[in-house]
Amino acid sequence: MLRTGLPVRVAIFGRLQETQDQENAMPKNTMHTALLLAAMALSLPALAEAPASAAAACPPAQNIGCYGLRLGATLADIQKTIPQARRNGNGNGSAIVIPANVAIDKAMPGVARIGHIRLDQDGKVSGFALGFDGQSQLPGGISYSHSTPLAEMVASFSRQHGLPATAWKIQPLMSQEEMQSLGYDPASAEAELVCAGYRITLSQDFASGRQALGPGLMVQAEKQAAQERNPS
Repeated sequence: MLRTGLPVRVAIFGRLQETQDQENAMPKNTMHTALLLAAMALSLPALAEAPASAAAACPPAQNIGCYGLRLGATLADIQKTIPQARRNGNGNGSAIVIPANVAIDKAMPGVARIGHIRLDQDGKVSGFALGFDGQSQLPGGISYSHSTPLAEMVASFSRQHGLPATAWKIQPLMSQEEMQSLGYDPASAEAELVCAGYRITLSQDFASGRQALGPGLMVQAEKQAAQERNPS
């Protein structure tokens, strides 16, 4: 099912500390777009056909993340990287927040923003979202920039974390009509991998379009993902 409506995407991947409208996003390059569409069509057919409901053979959820940010992490774990991190609220629905004056890209090279860090009732991370800048390398020597094709993101992320590269499901971020009206690159898409107990989403919109975010990662415990899909 296609994403319907920009607010959903912004709520999931968007900044909590800073929200901005990228009205002056980079102009689209027709050849760039055509090549990206061709690359996705040639290199991702198996991914697009993978059933969304089937849990892939994945490593433990605690292995997915960077700089100590992972499912099951605690506030103390996060504070080893970002001492200013603090908890907001208690029980389900609580979160770890980062003060706006913290330079995320300095504390976590290669990461441009933290969209959210959500906690379960035990105070452990149940979901998080990151955006990448491509200016520095992430742990493992990889980087994701505004021009990195989604196919390349999926391949490198899968290699780094020992994930099945052909089990991802690919879909556009929204309908082509919506992308055109909002100024998005028509190759903008996301890849989702469903594992036992958690799911991973990689997205790429090339930082082109209204409120476009660039390359992003979201990791959710299955319970958290279900709440996102069916909010009460």
